This record gives sequence, structure tokens and C-alpha cells, in this order.
Amino acid sequence: MEETWNAIILNKSNFNDFDEIISVLTTNGIKKIFAPGVRKITSKNRNSLTILNLCNLEIILPKNNNLLPRLKRANIINQFPNNPMLLSFANDLKYFFSFIKKSNCKKLLDVYHELLPLLNQNKDTKILDYLLFKILECEGINPKLDGCIECKNTENLIDFQFHKGGFLCTNHSDNYLGKSLLISLYYINKDFSYFDKYTNFVDAQTIKKMIIQYLIENY
Repeated sequence: MEETWNAIILNKSNFNDFDEIISVLTTNGIKKIFAPGVRKITSKNRNSLTILNLCNLEIILPKNNNLLPRLKRANIINQFPNNPMLLSFANDLKYFFSFIKKSNCKKLLDVYHELLPLLNQNKDTKILDYLLFKILECEGINPKLDGCIECKNTENLIDFQFHKGGFLCTNHSDNYLGKSLLISLYYINKDFSYFDKYTNFVDAQTIKKMIIQYLIENY
């Protein structure tokens, strides 16, 4: 039986002389596939399987559940840019993609497909923030963004804490984050164009630290 998967290439390990075992993030979570012959110079699939490429994979499912799905053909949907300036971005993304344990990742892959072409346009930190937030959503973490998490008050919001679950008002926090950062956090679950428009570089860096700290402490 054959299936077609859209998947992000996460990791590759050598197997036998010319084969690889490849970890991929699919719409149904992280899976491993057996990729025969892809280390041969003549392999038609070789160039498609660069780490963080978004690919369309034709997969042969095994009859024996002890065997891995087998790669038949790989075609690039979106290619991750070959740019040394994106090395830190790529390492962060690979690391936190590997955190995913759930199997409902279609929205994340759709967003990745949308945002990958926008890299190298002075939006990289914002793109990383947005993707990290989608990882949280994949894991079932949905911060309250329409009012105080404690009392549902929509006014006098001054703080945002991922471990608390969203915004906090003056009655439930003494920590004032600042208006621009609060606005950015409000738009992080809207369309990326809004998050991009209402987020400056400093706030994007702060949000990155907030999400990464939460992921590291809780996963």
C-alpha cells in the first residue's frame, strides 16, 4: 500500500552503505522512514532530502509492522534556504520540532509552507516566534489571548505568562510588560501578516526567549 505525505525533513542517519533512516514531521506527527540508496550520487531523491526542506514523499507502507515505511520518491515543496546566516534559526527549529509528541500537526505544516519563502526578508525572528507558537498549539497549549486568564477581564491587561496560560490583569499581576509587547503577544495567534506588522525586533526577541524558556522548562 502506498501513501503520500507532506513532511519536514528533521534528521538523517546512515544505514548500510547507501541508505538512510530519516525522521520527518508529518501532519500526523514525527515518523521515521527507510530511504534506500539516497546516499548514491545517482539517487533522484538525494537532493530533495535536505534538513528542514518541506517535501512531498511517496511512501510504501510495510506489511510487517516491525519494518519502517519505505521512501519511493521525494519532491521538494519548499526548500530551506542554504544560508549560513540562518544556522542558528535552523538549529532552534530542528531542536524544538523534535519536541513534538502529538499527532495533529497539519496547521503547523501549513504555516511552515506559508512562511518558508519569507525567510531572509528581515522577518526571521518573527517567523521563528510564530512557528514556536504553533508547536505549542500542536501540543495542546492554547494560551488565553482575549482576556485575563484568572478573571476574564479584557481591560487593564499588563502581563502575559505562558506557564499561567495567557494574559493577566492588574488584579492578578504586578509585572508590566509594556504595551507594544502585549500587542505583539495578542497577534501571535492571528494571521502572520498582523504579527509581522505589529511586532518590532526587540519584542520579537523577547517573545522568542519567553517561548523557548517555557518549552525547555516543560518538555
